[in-house]
Amino acid sequence: MKLRRKLLISVGAFAAFPATVFAQPSGKPRRIGFLWGSSQAAATESGAAKAFEQGMREQGYIESRDYVIDAQYAGGRYAELNDIARLVARGNFDVVVTTGAAATRAMQLVTSTTPIVFATVNDAISTGFGKSLARPGGNLTGMSRSTVDITPKHIELLRIFSPRLSHAAVLFNGGNPSHASVVSEVQSVAQKVGISVQPLSARNIEEIRRGFSAEQLQKSQAVIVLLDQLFLDHKQEIAQLALKARLLSIYSVPEDVRAGGLISYGPLYSEFFRQSARHVVRILKGAKPGDLPIEQPTRFHLAINSKTAKALGLTLSPELRLRADEVIE
Repeated sequence: MKLRRKLLISVGAFAAFPATVFAQPSGKPRRIGFLWGSSQAAATESGAAKAFEQGMREQGYIESRDYVIDAQYAGGRYAELNDIARLVARGNFDVVVTTGAAATRAMQLVTSTTPIVFATVNDAISTGFGKSLARPGGNLTGMSRSTVDITPKHIELLRIFSPRLSHAAVLFNGGNPSHASVVSEVQSVAQKVGISVQPLSARNIEEIRRGFSAEQLQKSQAVIVLLDQLFLDHKQEIAQLALKARLLSIYSVPEDVRAGGLISYGPLYSEFFRQSARHVVRILKGAKPGDLPIEQPTRFHLAINSKTAKALGLTLSPELRLRADEVIE
């Protein structure tokens, strides 16, 4: 996706939050703001930016001709999101797309009038981004993951690899407004099958590294890594830290497994962005975001890294290989 930025306020004020600038297109294309919780590199590498462009093309909208994008990136630094959101809110965009619960909450706090489409959040209703899935109300709508559907599968997959699993850690971001409820869900599901869960909170890379120390991990045999923009930015290092600690690791998106994690199960990350383009186009055509249902994915993707499995001394059964949508050799 070609990313551009108009000057929203003085150049000096934007110096702390650089973005790519492209030439002014001809005509009057609609203006879409993007507030990424992740870095630009993560947005590109994950295929999310390209998927959004694809989704817009499927709706008949071509970048530069019909719309332009002004993008800002937090790079997982959630403490800066409120400042970035205020700058974005001053841009008078036709619609703003957010990625992750932290970026969505930041935009929600600074504007009640600009239409907001969240490309991906956990459990949108319990996190406070809508009154209901059918009619969210207000100025927000978008794509939501349901951890109620995903968490039991994560526990099941970990037990397939380690039937005697009794202790697991869950890595979450204390700055992510949706993670507290997800951690509670993980603990509830794990407790039912006799697995105790150790929460590990991390708001930056230093805290991630500290979380994987022997003192923090205690008796953990596995780690569940929650979906988070900061964690996506550091997916390779998280995978290596888990491997070094001899932990089975499970994630929600295959990008983490391609980076060296063991297992992932959940909707394809890029699909959230392709599908969120439909919401954006409807709003550009005059629909109110509060009248557009929050959508949930119906297709789930299982990815396994056989190299990581071998490094951990695990055997990948033929049945599990057939069950997987993707096996990284």
